[in-house]
This record gives sequence, C-alpha cells and structure tokens, in this order.
Amino acid sequence: MTEILVDTSVIISYLKGNTTESTDRILASNENVISLITYFEVLKFLYKTRQGHELEFFKQKIQQYDTRPLNPKICETAAKLVHTHGLCTADALIYATAIENGIGLITSDTDLKGKPGVIYAKPK
Repeated sequence: MTEILVDTSVIISYLKGNTTESTDRILASNENVISLITYFEVLKFLYKTRQGHELEFFKQKIQQYDTRPLNPKICETAAKLVHTHGLCTADALIYATAIENGIGLITSDTDLKGKPGVIYAKPK
C-alpha cells in the first residue's frame, strides 16, 4: 500500500456520498493519512452539519485517520506556495504537508489540479 494524504474536499465529498468509483478505488487501495488542518476542517464541517449520534459517528470515523502534524519546514513551504501559486492558507498547508512528507495528495480542489504529486478527484 502507498501512503497518500487525503484532502478535506475528498473526505467531505465521501461523507456526503459524492465521490466517484474511481476516487473510492484510490481511497481503498492506499494507506490514507490526513493533515491536522484537514482534521480541523472536517470537524468544523461536522459540527456545522451533523447532530447527535450522527456527529459522534462521523467524529469517530475522522479520528481513525493517522494525522501528519505541522512543523516549521511545512509552514515555510506553505508560505512559499501561497506567494508563488496563489493558494489559500489551508490548501497551501495541506499541499506542503504532502510535499514535505514525500507523499501524494488526493484532492477535489481545482486550484491544486495539475500540481506535482496531486491526484485530482473530480466530485460526482
């Protein structure tokens, strides 16, 4: 299995049932990890959209992912990405996490489409 960083957009699409079979195959055939930024963004989404037992169920699901922490090198790479590629802060931090960990990134974000190491997962 290959380790791959899963972006917030893909996890939220998955939780909504909006991923394609192709994306589902990629997710099933890799060891999936997430950035702490993605962990935060998914929890923020869940608190906004889910309630009661459903919230607890999805919180347990997201907590099953191994996380990759931020460090000064990731922050430096992200800052460069913001200025050289015009990425928003969260996308830059997540992409920099993949770059600095030497792993691929699967995302549905069009601003990352075509970048080195990125698998673009078009939503349904």
